[in-house]
Amino acid sequence: MHHPSYGRKNYLPTDLGNDASGVVGVCPTASQLKGIGNKTQPESKCPELLANYCDMLLRKTPLSKKLTADEIESKLKDVLLVLKYVSNKDVFMRYHKAHLTRRLILDTSADSEKEENMVEW
Repeated sequence: MHHPSYGRKNYLPTDLGNDASGVVGVCPTASQLKGIGNKTQPESKCPELLANYCDMLLRKTPLSKKLTADEIESKLKDVLLVLKYVSNKDVFMRYHKAHLTRRLILDTSADSEKEENMVEW
């Protein structure tokens, strides 16, 4: 069943009318969304993945419970070493800050000393 308010014209800005040429440069095509035919930047997900890995190490998870304090510290320092070679450090910081905020609010940090060390390093 097709709802009348979801017609094609409703997706375009009203000042363009039926002419979609002004939207072509703004809206990605299906192939762009899937990355078909486009070279993706190899480190585009790297900062996010590094922040997620730090979150797994710093949060109460099966991984953090399995590792010793020294192993976790070593892995966090390894992440920071890799981060030196990443150009999008601001992306890492944004994700890390969000994870840190969540850990502090939900009280899910495995070790508050490691949280402080991560900020100081």
